[in-house]
Amino acid sequence: GTSDTESPENEVTQKTFSGTWLVIASRMDAPSEVHLAVVKIGEDKDGEYAGKVLDSSDDVFPEATLEKTVVSNNSIQLQFQVGEAGHLEVHGLLDGDTIYGNAATNSGLQPVRLVRTDQEKVEGPVGVPTEGAEEFEAAMQGDDSTAQLKQFAKQFNTSPTALSAYIVLLAKSKQTELDEAAVAQIIEDFVKTGSRWGARMKRNVRLDSAAILAQQKYLPNLAVKTLLPLEKETPDEEDEAFTSRLKYTSAMAKVISTDKETQTAGAAALTELHEADLLDHRLRVALAKHHDQDGDKNKALQLFAELAILPEGERYFAALSDDIESAPETAEHATERLWKSTKGEAEGLGEFHEQGYESVIHRMFKSSSATPPANPAGKRVALCELFTGAACPPCVAADMATVGLEANYPTSSLIVLRYHQHIPLPDPLANADAETRLAYYEQSGTPTVILNGRQVQQIAGPVAYSPLMYEELSKKVDRVVGSDSKISIELSANAKDGKLSLSAKVNGTKDLPQSARLKLVLAEGEVHFDGRNEIKRHEMVVRYMP
Repeated sequence: GTSDTESPENEVTQKTFSGTWLVIASRMDAPSEVHLAVVKIGEDKDGEYAGKVLDSSDDVFPEATLEKTVVSNNSIQLQFQVGEAGHLEVHGLLDGDTIYGNAATNSGLQPVRLVRTDQEKVEGPVGVPTEGAEEFEAAMQGDDSTAQLKQFAKQFNTSPTALSAYIVLLAKSKQTELDEAAVAQIIEDFVKTGSRWGARMKRNVRLDSAAILAQQKYLPNLAVKTLLPLEKETPDEEDEAFTSRLKYTSAMAKVISTDKETQTAGAAALTELHEADLLDHRLRVALAKHHDQDGDKNKALQLFAELAILPEGERYFAALSDDIESAPETAEHATERLWKSTKGEAEGLGEFHEQGYESVIHRMFKSSSATPPANPAGKRVALCELFTGAACPPCVAADMATVGLEANYPTSSLIVLRYHQHIPLPDPLANADAETRLAYYEQSGTPTVILNGRQVQQIAGPVAYSPLMYEELSKKVDRVVGSDSKISIELSANAKDGKLSLSAKVNGTKDLPQSARLKLVLAEGEVHFDGRNEIKRHEMVVRYMP
C-alpha cells in the first residue's frame, strides 16, 4: 500500500508532532527547494491533532489552508487546500525535529519535509539551494563522478539531494559500464534512502530505478527483479498513475529480458497496453522491434507501417532508436524491408499502407455507440469545418479527431471540410477561398473548428489529445444528426473534357431569411503530403469555394 505508517529502514527518533513547522518542498531533478508555508499543529486532551496555516508563500502556495491533519504513531497526513482549485496532500514520518515526507504533484512524487521553526511567516526567496547542493555539483563534475556521487549520497543521506544523486548514478550506469552487482547495490542504497521519506517514496524510487534501466535497455533482468516486490503488492486503487507506470515499466523491462519466457510475458503485457492506448508510440516502437527480432514479421510489418503513416510515429521511432551514432533506419524503411522479405516484391505496399491507416483509425476512434446508420432523407446533416495548417503542430489533435469522425459517420450524416491556412508557415494546400472562409467566421488562427456554424472551443493539442476531442465532437454531432430538416438539396455533377458541371436545387427555403446563401465547395478527397506537423494524409481539402 501507500500509507506511510511503516517506519523507514533508517533508524528514527519519535518526539511529538505538536509545534510550529516550516513546510519545505524539494525537487528531485535539481538541488533546489521552496518554502511553502508555516503551519502550527497541536494536540488536544483526547490525543487528537489539528493544524492550521499561519502563513504561506504568495508565489507558489497562495491562500493555503490546512483542511485535514491525521496522525498515527509516527506518521502524519496533511491535506492542504491551495487557492480555489489546488490541493496538496503530504504524507510524512516524524524523526526528531524533522518530518520527512512526500507529496504527489504534477511533476511526480516530490520530497517534502517539515522542520521546527520559531518563525510565523514564510521568509526569504522563493527558491533556495538544498542542503549539499554545492557538494552535489562538485561530485557531478569530479574526475571519478561515480565514486564521488556514491560518497555524497551516503554523507548527505538526510538531504533530498541524495535522491538526485542516485538517479544520476543509475542514469549513467550504462555509459560508465557498471556491472550488475554495482548497479544492484546502488538500487538497494537508493531504496533505503528513499524509505526515510515515507512508504510512497520508497515504492517510487524502486519503480524509478527499474524505469531508468529499462529506458536505457541496460540490465533488464535486474530491472525485472527490482519490480518484483511492487508487483506482489495489492494494487492501490487510489493511485492509478503509479499502477499505470508500474505496468508500463514492467512490460518494457520484460520484453527486453534475456529470459525467453519473461520476454514473451512482456510482449503480451505490451500488446494489452498498446490496444488500450493506440496513440502511445513508445509501446508501438517496443512491440515492433520485439516482433522484428523475434521473427513475427507480419506483426512487426503492421506496427512499423503504423509508425510510418501516423503523426509523430517517425519521430518517436528515431528517438527510441538503439543506433544513435549512425543514421538509424526509419519506420518507412523498416516497413519496406519487411514487406519485401515477406512478399518478395515492392508491389502492393501503397495499398497496404492505405488499408493499415484506415484500420488503425477505426481502432483508435471507437464510437461510443454503434456506427451510425445512413441518414434517411429529410434528416439534418452535420457540417464540420476545420481550419488547419500542414505546419501547425497544435492542429494535429483536431485533424486526427475529425478523421475519426469521418471513419465512424457516413457522409449522409456528416461532412468534414478542411480549409488549409498559411499558419504558421506557407502551406501548399492553402488557397484564397479557404482564407476567405476563415475570415467569414471572424477567426484568424488555427486550429479552428466550426460545427454547424458554431465554434468549438479547446481543440488544440498534440495527437495524444485527439481521442478526447473526438468524443466531445461526436457528442455534438449526435445532437444534430437525425433531427428533422425542412431543407433539402438536390445536387448533381458531371466531369467531361477537363470541365466540371454542377447543378443544385434547394427545396424548403420558404422560412429562410433573405440573407441566406447557397455555397458551393469543391474538395479533394485525399491528398498525400508530408506536412511539417507530421500529418501525411489530408482528406476533404477545400480547393474551390466561389
